[in-house]
Amino acid sequence: MKKLQTLTLLAALTIGSMTLLNSCAKDLCKDVVCENGGNCVEGDCDCLDGYEGTLCETQIRTKFQGTWQVTESCDQTPDLTYSITIGPHSTQVTQVNITNFWNAFVDNPVVASVTTNTITIASQQPDNDGWIVVGSGTLNTSVTPNTIDWEFTVTDTNDDPDWINQCTAASVKL
Repeated sequence: MKKLQTLTLLAALTIGSMTLLNSCAKDLCKDVVCENGGNCVEGDCDCLDGYEGTLCETQIRTKFQGTWQVTESCDQTPDLTYSITIGPHSTQVTQVNITNFWNAFVDNPVVASVTTNTITIASQQPDNDGWIVVGSGTLNTSVTPNTIDWEFTVTDTNDDPDWINQCTAASVKL
């Protein structure tokens, strides 16, 4: 009987202690308001794709947007310097439109996806004319002005065999 009373007392003390400790736990998300659909997890915002910042307040693509001076070197065409414009995609926060990529694709922009410091061009025919572009770039924000280093391929599928041009480029934000 005495053992049962002791066990009951220990159980009650354990439950009481747990309740007291849990009621004193601070809600780390109480004063955190995450923006753009982000969720607070232990006091920090977990952002949806396409957003970053302490409160998910910034679209990732904004740091890619603007006019860039491109210096390009390809294995099938002469070295070239030209400008591109990177602007927001109309419906996808994780995408951008690149006008004048490869000093071409002016009428129909190249569509690219962006993550923290990467811009990715999925295989596509911007002008639907047999010319395919695919590649990626890495954004460097630790230098001023910012830069993007690119590796990409342009293929003309109208030739037999296909004409393939491997390129690298360095872009400087203007």
